[in-house]
Amino acid sequence: MNCELFINSYLDKISKKFNINRDDAFEVFSISAILDRSFDEVFDNILIKGSEDGGIDGIFFSEDYGNYTMHIFQCKNSNKFGQNQIEKFRNDFREIFFNGNKSNKLHISGLNKSIERFKHIITSGKMIDSKQYFVYNGKLNDPKYTSNKLLTENFHVDDEFEIWDSNDLYQKIKRLVTSLNKRKQINFVFKPENSNITSKKDNQGLISFSIYQVKAAIFRIPAKQLCELLDLEKSTNDTFEKIFAENIRGFLGKK
Repeated sequence: MNCELFINSYLDKISKKFNINRDDAFEVFSISAILDRSFDEVFDNILIKGSEDGGIDGIFFSEDYGNYTMHIFQCKNSNKFGQNQIEKFRNDFREIFFNGNKSNKLHISGLNKSIERFKHIITSGKMIDSKQYFVYNGKLNDPKYTSNKLLTENFHVDDEFEIWDSNDLYQKIKRLVTSLNKRKQINFVFKPENSNITSKKDNQGLISFSIYQVKAAIFRIPAKQLCELLDLEKSTNDTFEKIFAENIRGFLGKK
C-alpha cells in the first residue's frame, strides 16, 4: 500500500508539472528512479516523446573512461505485461540500432538523435554496451497475474535485460533516500604519489585549482586506496551508493 500511494502521488505531481498523462508520467518517474536523474532532465533530454518512438520510451548514454553504456527503457503503467511486449521491445531495439533498420520499420523519427549518437560512438572506434529496462507498474508476486513472475524468471538478465516492477522502483528510491539522510561522515586521507603530469621536483604530485567557488585537486593514488575508501564507507554506512553524490535530485530537490 505504501508503494502504491508513494508512486501515485508522484505520478500526480509529474502529470501536473509537465502537463502530461499518467502513462507518460510513469515513464518519467521510472527512468528518473533507475538513473537517479531529475524529472526535468529526464523529460527534457532522455524521454522519447510523441508517437514516433519506435516502441522505445527513453534512451540515455553514460560514459566511463571512453566506454559507453546505452540505457534503453520501455515503461508500462499497468499491473501486468505479456511476452509479446517483452519480445517486441527486445527485437525493435536490435533491429533499429544493430541491424540498421533493414526491415524499414516506420514511426521511428523520434529516435533519430539517439541513432546518430549511437553511430558516432561506433564509428569513432569506442566500445558501447547496451542495457534494456522493461518497467511495469505492477507486482512480481501479484496472485492475480502469475505470468509476471514467470516472464521475469524467463527473461530477466542482470545488467543486460532487466525487468522492474513497482516494488523495485520503490525500494531503489527508499535506499537512495535512506543512504542520503542517514549517511555518517567518514574521514579518509589519500596519500598522493609522484605523478606523470607534474614536475619531477613535485614529490606530492598535486595540482590544485578553483572552479567558481569550488576548490578542486588532482593527484595520483594507487587504485587500492580507492578500494579502501569504499570499504570504509561500506562498513560505516552499509552502502556506498551515495559516497560520490551530495543530493538526490529527482526526489528531494537540489540541496
